[in-house]
Amino acid sequence: MYDLVITKHAHEQYCRRVEEIERDELIRRLKSELRLDKPPYYLFRALNSWWVCEVNGKTIVVVTCYGNGHMDIPKALRWAKLHNDRLRLDDDVI
Repeated sequence: MYDLVITKHAHEQYCRRVEEIERDELIRRLKSELRLDKPPYYLFRALNSWWVCEVNGKTIVVVTCYGNGHMDIPKALRWAKLHNDRLRLDDDVI
C-alpha cells in the first residue's frame, strides 16, 4: 500500500488550471480514483486531468498537474522531446 502526497506546486497548478479546491479534498478525490496497491506510471490521468508523479519508497508524490483538456499529454511530451521543445499550457497560447 502506498501513501499519496501532493506537492504545493501540483495543488496550485490544479487550482489554476481546473478548479479551486482545498488540498485535503484534492487528496481525498485522487485517493478515491487511484489504486494505491501499486504506483501509477509517472504520467497518469485522474479526475479528468493529467498528473506527473514520482515514487519514493512507499510514497507516491504527485509533482504537477497539467489540467484538463483534449491533448494527449504523453504523445505531446514525446513530440516535444523529439523536437527539443516543450509544452505551454497557458490559456493565452493559440
